[in-house]
Amino acid sequence: MTTVFPWEGVVPADEIALHERRQGPVVRPLAVGSSPAIIVVDMSREFVDSAYPTGDSEAGGPAVAATLPLLAAARAAGVPIVYTRQIMQETTVAGIVGPRRYEIDGAAPLTDPSLPDGSEVADAFEARPDELQLMKTKPSGFHATPLLEFLTFHRIDTLIVTGMVTSGCVRATALDGYMNNFNVVLPHDATADWSPFQHATSLFDLHMKYADVTDVATVVEYLGSLPR
Repeated sequence: MTTVFPWEGVVPADEIALHERRQGPVVRPLAVGSSPAIIVVDMSREFVDSAYPTGDSEAGGPAVAATLPLLAAARAAGVPIVYTRQIMQETTVAGIVGPRRYEIDGAAPLTDPSLPDGSEVADAFEARPDELQLMKTKPSGFHATPLLEFLTFHRIDTLIVTGMVTSGCVRATALDGYMNNFNVVLPHDATADWSPFQHATSLFDLHMKYADVTDVATVVEYLGSLPR
């Protein structure tokens, strides 16, 4: 099966050729190990549901649906699953949650108080008690969380990173995964961004420098090949 990369038709052909000359071919085998983990980045209600001012159902809905077969394959193979959740509310403790850059039409978004807790993982995932959920205050899932300790304990060598948004918290988590010497795989259809342009260009940049971008079907096949 040939992956249709999300940057096709967005990143100019001459730019792709330039990167290939300096960094190697776009089409290449996945660099994966034998002990992966799934990192679901910030796929909480407040990002995947447009009922929340920071949410985007149009982008988040398909990414949530694409993530479900990954979770099913991971659970069947006994692969650890980690969800990161962003602390969105302001805090009275200075320095814990930094200044927010979320503005819509020039104003800070206000959430309808009648809505359920937006920081909860998307309901469709049916997150299990033995699946780790980490609260974070910065874009990367590694920053000031026990994620690295958890991955080290389980002797993980490969991170499959999904979630939202591609140009923000997904990118930051993937970069930190690379910095910590993990193989990083990004199934592009299980990631999303409110900006289609930033989604495509961020994935291209990550693919050419720090990670392997592929599709969900390829990752499910990989997970299915692991010993039970």
